[in-house]
Amino acid sequence: MTPSLPFGRRLLVSLLFMLIFTLVLFILTKVGLPIQIRHGNMPYAIIAAVLAFGLTLVANRWWSGGTPSTLRPDGQTLYRFLMGMIIGAVIALLLMWFIGKYAGVKIHRNPIFNPIAFASGCGAIFLLAWAEEMAFRGYPLASVRMNASVWTTQAFIGVCFVLYQVANGWAFQDALVGPGAWGLIFGLTAIRTGGIAQSTGMHFAANLTQSIIGTSQFAFFSMSRDIPTIDALGDDIHRAGAWSQLVMFIVALVLTSLYIRRSKSAKAS
Repeated sequence: MTPSLPFGRRLLVSLLFMLIFTLVLFILTKVGLPIQIRHGNMPYAIIAAVLAFGLTLVANRWWSGGTPSTLRPDGQTLYRFLMGMIIGAVIALLLMWFIGKYAGVKIHRNPIFNPIAFASGCGAIFLLAWAEEMAFRGYPLASVRMNASVWTTQAFIGVCFVLYQVANGWAFQDALVGPGAWGLIFGLTAIRTGGIAQSTGMHFAANLTQSIIGTSQFAFFSMSRDIPTIDALGDDIHRAGAWSQLVMFIVALVLTSLYIRRSKSAKAS
């Protein structure tokens, strides 16, 4: 039987895991290479997935300490992934509907939509979602959760995920209520299900749904609104998005609290 790790070592190893993942990718985006690597494109997503997978193998081999493997599929893996996709898409669509209503935008078919660009983009979005779930809600979350409360685990992993987004160009306050809110939802899902299949499905579907409206060849839809051009559409969308993400952040905290209360009640009964 694998000996258990002290809590301090679990925190340190998990922190190093997430730090290495973040630093390697950050450095690669700053180094001039023949293939352009930037956050979200296919080369970045492939490297991120290979890196997260490799770090997970190393951590499980040398510092598992009884931590359950997040790479081993079971009979519920596909089901949880598909359920995660449904939940993630529904949440993202609700947020987009609210933003659209607030900003008064209209949705149109994007005339420059390219199916090949869309297929490639879907692959990159999936790989990056899977990589980030392995890197944050995989071994690090599972290991910390072995000796920590749900709140401690959520806070520790959540802050690291926000800082990862800051390293990728987000302002801290935007990352906190944007990816930070999503990160809490993904983290709670991983804690509740004991794996990353459902959180990966949610992550993939949410990012894909939010990306299908835009001006690139990847986007299936574009948007406009029939009001004077002096009104800043981007500012309205950003403002509506900030409010909706703040609400989501609060909902994530409430759901975490309810999950803890329900778990305590189940143990007491």
